[in-house]
Amino acid sequence: MRRPVLAILALAFLRAHLVVAQPSTDSASLLRSLDDAVRADPADHDAWHRRGMVAWTLAREQRRNGGDDTDKGSSLLQVAEASLERAVKLNEREPRYLIELGRFRWSSPASMARRRAGGLYERALDLARKHNDSTLMAEALAALGVIAWRRYEGVADRHIYSSIFNDPDGEGLIDDERAIAYFVENASRIAASKNWSGQREYEGAWKLFAQALEADPGNRRARAGRYTMLIDRKRWEEARHETVLRLRSAPCEAMSWLVRGLAAHQLRAEREATLAFDSALACLPPHERERLDALARVLSPKDGREHAQRPAAERAVTERLYWLMSDPLWLTEPNEHRLEYLSRLTAAELRWSVEEFDLRGADTDRGDLLVRYGPPPAVISFPPDPEHTQEMRIRLLWWYTDGVAFIFRMVPGYGIATLHTEYERYVRALRDTIPVSWANLGVEGAIDTIPLQAVRFRGEGDSSDVLIIADIPADSLVRGLDLSRVALEVGLNIFNWRAERIARDSIREVIDVARADVVTTRAWRKRLSPGIYLYRVEALQPDAMRGARAASRLELVAAGGFGMSDVLAARMIEPKPASTGARWSDFRVLPMTGVLRRSEPLALLWETYALAADSGVNRYRVSITIEQRDRPGGLARIGAAIIGGVRAAVGRSSRGEGRVTLSYDREVPAGPVALDYLTVDVGGLDRGQYTVTVDVEDLVAKQRIARSSMVTMID
Repeated sequence: MRRPVLAILALAFLRAHLVVAQPSTDSASLLRSLDDAVRADPADHDAWHRRGMVAWTLAREQRRNGGDDTDKGSSLLQVAEASLERAVKLNEREPRYLIELGRFRWSSPASMARRRAGGLYERALDLARKHNDSTLMAEALAALGVIAWRRYEGVADRHIYSSIFNDPDGEGLIDDERAIAYFVENASRIAASKNWSGQREYEGAWKLFAQALEADPGNRRARAGRYTMLIDRKRWEEARHETVLRLRSAPCEAMSWLVRGLAAHQLRAEREATLAFDSALACLPPHERERLDALARVLSPKDGREHAQRPAAERAVTERLYWLMSDPLWLTEPNEHRLEYLSRLTAAELRWSVEEFDLRGADTDRGDLLVRYGPPPAVISFPPDPEHTQEMRIRLLWWYTDGVAFIFRMVPGYGIATLHTEYERYVRALRDTIPVSWANLGVEGAIDTIPLQAVRFRGEGDSSDVLIIADIPADSLVRGLDLSRVALEVGLNIFNWRAERIARDSIREVIDVARADVVTTRAWRKRLSPGIYLYRVEALQPDAMRGARAASRLELVAAGGFGMSDVLAARMIEPKPASTGARWSDFRVLPMTGVLRRSEPLALLWETYALAADSGVNRYRVSITIEQRDRPGGLARIGAAIIGGVRAAVGRSSRGEGRVTLSYDREVPAGPVALDYLTVDVGGLDRGQYTVTVDVEDLVAKQRIARSSMVTMID
């Protein structure tokens, strides 16, 4: 048997996240004093009205707090209803009483009570016009606009499939790729058509909100309704224009700043969108900003719970790092993902907030999925099934792609849509595996990958010297451009764990498109103190807005005692003229990021620290192992030989099945650093991936250490 409407609405209230508020002891005390006032003067209509409003406020606070005292809540609502009705009877010429009684009726889950709200608003409007009270005129018109908007929601997004299919899930529409593809391809034409589903209802609501704003431009409900309607029909230029005008007279109205940010983002005015959203968040009260801009909205439920349990300072750092690393390209000024997130939040808040039930749009089922996965390419509404008279709910299909779709059920006139129960388990699993997607932006598809190599050496004191090497795919960034010479921007950014920028290097160069190298190698040397760092190398071709990036993590410790640097793998390493060759910086390096042609030699360099001394010398053994990684078809016979570098190593060679080891002993004057560099002939290696491991054994102290590097051999 189908659940009745009231049960459906009750379930919706439980599943939505209600605004948290604490019960007001002052309100309870005020209610008691108003009880005394109406007993003392039963004709005091103002006291009756205030008594009803206070009782209603207490009942709503109790509901927000999830109170279990149902009898008490019902009693408060009965007091509110009786008091508000009594105030109207005592003074039928007061439009404010009629409006508040209408809002009380409109907040009822009972459809009969809600139907009576419209008549109260119309009576209030007539009285407000007679009294020439523009404020109450706007309130009544805005309330009537909300009723008209709810009617529009019940018939919006109807299309040919709304008539063909009774059950979009059971009858296979979701899996009909051709049907959905046709709908998506024609969605813009359908949206722009002169006769679209719900047009008459939409225009009726628009007229009412417009009249309300004409009477009182500061009316919040009418302003929200107007913005909602512009967002619903994607009227971005109009929304932007209206917010600009509104903010001239209300410079810190957060709602208008949010809508301006959304509209600017949709119009690709990203700098304006960034400034608008920053202004909106600054204008919001702290508790509302924290509720709205909550990182848990784009985390998996488990990560969201863990994040919420962290101290406030740690949460703030995590949020900065998340959005920092989420930014597709740091070389472009806006953070496209952050702007998209705030745009989704704004759209959800305005479109699906239900003020009469204290529901916030971003906290509803539709709001949650919109914030996580963006606007669906296809939205189709299906009317109640006429064959099931007890089923009054509208079904809403959100289709994203083959295999990803959601169905919601909505009771007409209430503005609340809950996820179909058959999709709840699927959505829970989806939030765990793919907590958020930015696929609708299309930014990721235009970003190539940059291979990286980061090599750490000990520096002065506790510091470390880091050499970062990147292969920039210059050819793919400029390919196909109808220009002879174009700009290419390349940059390195390093941040600490607090999301504070530690280093930034960028260069803009002009490239001849016809002669662009397939790969352009860039290298940076940085001296950093101990800590954990995030770094990213990026490249951007600004004309085509093509980008490439790579990011990684650096952990630097204040090392002392016996140790070893990372192994620097390069195409060529040789001492600089007149240098001592004592440290890695005394060498010229032709860098690479791990991809080497078989015709090229492999150059290696590393440093060993704090070797034990015996009679003024350090004695140690070096073993270089080149090992073939997993290869289909089995291991190959490979070979390698040392052809340059330290004298003790030159001439060593080895052959083996998928693995070769080159070893030599060395004796050098005792010192804090021992440096080794080699040139290895790898022509005997097959194509594929190899692990190059350098093992250093201190023959005096009988201790050893090893470091590895990856190399891919190509023809």
